[in-house]
Amino acid sequence: GFLFLLLGNTHWGVIRRELHIDFGSYRRKMSSDPRETPAMDSQPTGEIADKEMDRKSDKRTSNRTRRRQRRKDEWCKVASSPRCAFNEKFECDHNSWHKGDKASPSVSSSETEPISASDQSHNSHCQSTQTLESNKKKKSSRKRTGRGKKPIMIEFHDISVEEKRNYIAMDCEMVGVGRYGQKSALARVSLTDWDGDVVLDAYVKVGRPVTDYRTHVSGVRPEDVESIHAMNYFECRKLVHSIIANKIVIGHALKNDFSALRLSHPWFLTRDTARYEPFMKCDPAAPTQLLPRRLKELTKNKLGRNIQEEGRQHDSVEDARAAMDLYKKARIKWDKAVDWKVNKSTTITEQAIKEALMK
Repeated sequence: GFLFLLLGNTHWGVIRRELHIDFGSYRRKMSSDPRETPAMDSQPTGEIADKEMDRKSDKRTSNRTRRRQRRKDEWCKVASSPRCAFNEKFECDHNSWHKGDKASPSVSSSETEPISASDQSHNSHCQSTQTLESNKKKKSSRKRTGRGKKPIMIEFHDISVEEKRNYIAMDCEMVGVGRYGQKSALARVSLTDWDGDVVLDAYVKVGRPVTDYRTHVSGVRPEDVESIHAMNYFECRKLVHSIIANKIVIGHALKNDFSALRLSHPWFLTRDTARYEPFMKCDPAAPTQLLPRRLKELTKNKLGRNIQEEGRQHDSVEDARAAMDLYKKARIKWDKAVDWKVNKSTTITEQAIKEALMK
């Protein structure tokens, strides 16, 4: 009643509407319920987010357009120089000359004006850009056609003739003897020198009955080991021993070859490509252990050539040459590792001898 007395003739509906709006705005600020807000301010969250993203993208686009226009204006200032005009004219003349107009590109004396530093930098930039584009085209064409792969380069360090005499590559072929041909017997031995020339290549008579010639792998046939040209086993063993004495012997899985020949050789004069750690692979079952790779795989990966292809019989001369080339590729590091082992073992032996004498 007191409020009516103060307001007098003021319309109560207008006052109530004004008060409602004020209190409603206050409730919108203090309440988290979206139903409390007026209908004119309620919009889905997804639409608001889309509008905000559109606004930001429009702003980025306008900024990018302004930057492009600024760069274009700068290049137009540089392109308006006389040297750039001369370049464009020369390129047009040059292209027309290549298309059939054999007249040489004409350059007047008035066009050859002094070149400023800014023009020189612009021309060098244009040339570098054209070079990069041409290189990219060449690379893309190589990828499409599959050509352009660089062959594997084998770098061999030259050594003297005297040093070459200290190296011999060896490979042997076996046949199966005994029950089911499970045991191996020597049937062929091949020796090559540093340059791949054959030093010895002979078939060997087998003193026991052969149950499996393994022809599909070894290439040995009955007429090879039974011919009059086949060597006696003991003569062959003696000859091989005399050839490899005091020399470095290179081969793949030499343990099997020495076992077939019943020969021993100092470990520091042996280079076995199957036991050289950089040539080995990790065991999938035990990652800390190493397994030997096949000679065929090593030759393909390291030398880029194929040996022991499917459907072909093994050739001991070819295998010996492949082992020698593998050794040549890693000779320096390999010999350093062997020298370190020799020095280490010598130091340990001398120390053990001194301790024994002091006692």
